Amino acid sequence: MLSKHQAFYMFVLLKCTLTHASDNCIVSGVYNPVATRQKLNTCTTVTFWDLTVLAGVQLDLNNLREGITLNFTGKIVFKCKEQDKDYLVLISGKKVHITGTGSNSFDGNGACYWEKKKTGGKKKPKFFLFHLVDSHVDNLTILNAPVHILMISNCHNTLFNNIKIDNRAGDGLATNTDGFHLTESTDIIIRDCIVYNQDDCFAMTSGERVSFTHSTCANGNGVSIGSIGNKASNDVSDVTVSGITIINSLNGFRIKTIQGATGSVSNIKVSDLNLVNIKAFGIVIRQDYINAQGNVPQRFPTSGVTITDLDISNIRGFVSPKGQPILIYCGSTSCSLWKWGNIHIQGGSVEGLAKCRNLPKKSSGAEC
Repeated sequence: MLSKHQAFYMFVLLKCTLTHASDNCIVSGVYNPVATRQKLNTCTTVTFWDLTVLAGVQLDLNNLREGITLNFTGKIVFKCKEQDKDYLVLISGKKVHITGTGSNSFDGNGACYWEKKKTGGKKKPKFFLFHLVDSHVDNLTILNAPVHILMISNCHNTLFNNIKIDNRAGDGLATNTDGFHLTESTDIIIRDCIVYNQDDCFAMTSGERVSFTHSTCANGNGVSIGSIGNKASNDVSDVTVSGITIINSLNGFRIKTIQGATGSVSNIKVSDLNLVNIKAFGIVIRQDYINAQGNVPQRFPTSGVTITDLDISNIRGFVSPKGQPILIYCGSTSCSLWKWGNIHIQGGSVEGLAKCRNLPKKSSGAEC
């Protein structure tokens, strides 16, 4: 049997050993890619704490070990440099848990790149690129993105929960700061999030079985399916958008398909939206889309992208005096099997911004 002194000594030794092991799994100070990769390859949990990523360097979290947890706390700050890097942060892996604790934040130093809504000009890195499978991402705060914020590409069976994107410092300055942008992803859940940005809050250009629920979008372009067409994959199906409050945004809910392109949008369910001060359209379905064309349709819609099984219900709110509650601008044969009901969007001008074309059958409930 150990004496009291021996037991105490063993306790202290064990505590010191655990503390040392824990320290070996902390990434802090100035980001060192080599040292960080060593920790990622050996630790089951890695904590990133008050980290500075130097200009021109990517935070490389690709090829993570299966089952690893990444814990972010304190401030993760990216120094500014006009650069050719596509993304500031790269994350890929299977059965990964990425979480934030306390007052964590990722600061992309966007003010260094913003050019009063100018596109082109400075080379602007996007913020996050995710390639995740069977994973969870939660409790993160993201500030001051230079441009596109969360790219969810080829992700499968992954949850994004309680993500706060705050790009308000870029109002009037930033552009193309899409919040959640999904492509070629399946079985994705995004919920309980807040997005302040200057472009689409949520945009999906391909994939299936995706839900975006119980969240707030402010200052941007609203919720979008599209633009659809002229990409490697041009099909979107089985999407649920529900319980979203959209504030001070260009649009509420939008489907946009590129004129002359082919593809499909099917089984889309939109419900329980609260629209507050929408500047252009409360609901807009456009099949004449060309980037940078503007809000008012100027071309004929085409039928190459079909929009079927579109269920929209329980939409309330108001558009600005110069806005329009609903615009349906379909191709001649592409919009069918819709079911709309209980839509109450007030405001807008008597003339509206545009005339509707090729509405589905009256029995669909869709009307302008």
